[in-house]
Parts: sequence; C-alpha cells; structure tokens
Amino acid sequence: MAEDDVLTEDVENVILTGGIVERQIDRATREQKYVFLGRDLAGDPIGVVAKIGAVGKVVVLTVYREETS
Repeated sequence: MAEDDVLTEDVENVILTGGIVERQIDRATREQKYVFLGRDLAGDPIGVVAKIGAVGKVVVLTVYREETS
C-alpha cells in the first residue's frame, strides 16, 4: 500500500462504496477471493483483493492503483 500511496482509509472506502467485480477461488487453499473496484478518498480508481478470514473478518490480500488513460 505504501508503494502505491494508498491509505487504510482508501481501502475502507473501496470496500464500502465500490463493488465486487470478480470472485475467484484460490488454487492452493480453495478459499474465495473477491476483487473490488472503487475510488480512494481523492477520487482515483483503486483495486482491492480480499477474502473472509478464519474468524469471519475481511483480510486484504493486495491493493493496487487502476491505470487511468
């Protein structure tokens, strides 16, 4: 997140106001992963890949900035 200058608040905003654009199944663990697309607090597009952890909480796997043209 630090490399892409993404804050925790940006990730929360994407999960709360963005949308799930893809569901994936992890090949190794067979767990479901979710790809969210949304906007950070500055309005720039962000992608978040997350899953539901063993205790029922969201685990963020990766965060990336969407390319803008």
